[in-house]
This record gives sequence, structure tokens and C-alpha cells, in this order.
Amino acid sequence: MHITRYHDPEEFQVAVRNHLLAYEAENNLLLGILASLIAGEFLEHPPYLVQVMKNEETQLVGMRTPPFPALFSFLSQPPDEELIDLVLQDLWGEFGSELAGFSAEKSLAAYLSDRWGQISGKSPEHKMAMRIYKLTQVRPATRAPWTAP
Repeated sequence: MHITRYHDPEEFQVAVRNHLLAYEAENNLLLGILASLIAGEFLEHPPYLVQVMKNEETQLVGMRTPPFPALFSFLSQPPDEELIDLVLQDLWGEFGSELAGFSAEKSLAAYLSDRWGQISGKSPEHKMAMRIYKLTQVRPATRAPWTAP
């Protein structure tokens, strides 16, 4: 298991794009911010861009554009605790107690917050719940009847 940090958003995108697109709707915020980084936005502070791999497979993708919370990719199954601890230790080394929080799938966000509380000594608090809407089918619109005036 190893963690790779990227400094170039384009290089990061090449490395993680397929992983993120596998669950495009769930990763839309991360994909949108990554596109903004490539376009030159959010560069007041260097972004935190990380890919965690195990057995040559991407297990977790994360990013942070300070001062905002860290974002983590959606996964089909929860990553193991060792992997999450590796990322949290890396975040602690980079940001210490100034990390604003986490945004991730509900159970992953809860685990990240609990573990972060153990590392930082601060009590986590839930601030916002978000939903994702995904279009899965398009129904053709029916035409309204037209009548002459």
C-alpha cells in the first residue's frame, strides 16, 4: 500500500480519472473542483492531491483546496482502516489542526471524522449532509396539443 501526492492537477487527473469516472455522479464535486484547478482556479494555496493504491489498484482519491474541507472519492466498498489511517497521518503532517473537515460518502466521512478526532484531540461535529441526484433515464417530452388562435 502506498500514497502518492501530486503537485500538478493535470498529472493527478491522468492518474485518477478512470477511478473517479467509474462513479461519476458520486464523484461530481471532486471532478468539478479538479477541472477548476486545471483551469487555474483555487490556486491561492497549493492543493492537496492524493492517490492511495494497494496492489497497483487505486483505493482512494482525495483532495483539498485550503481552506476548504478535504474531499474523498466514492468507493464501491469501504477502504480498510490501515489505508484511511495512512491518509489521515499524511493530512495531519500537511495541515495539522487547521483541517476544516471532510466531505465523502456518509459512512466514510463518519469514519474519517472519528479517526481525525482521535488524532487531533478535537470532537468531530456533523455540519452538512448533501445529496446527489443522478439521471438514469430520459423520457421524451410529449407535445402539447396546438390550437389555432
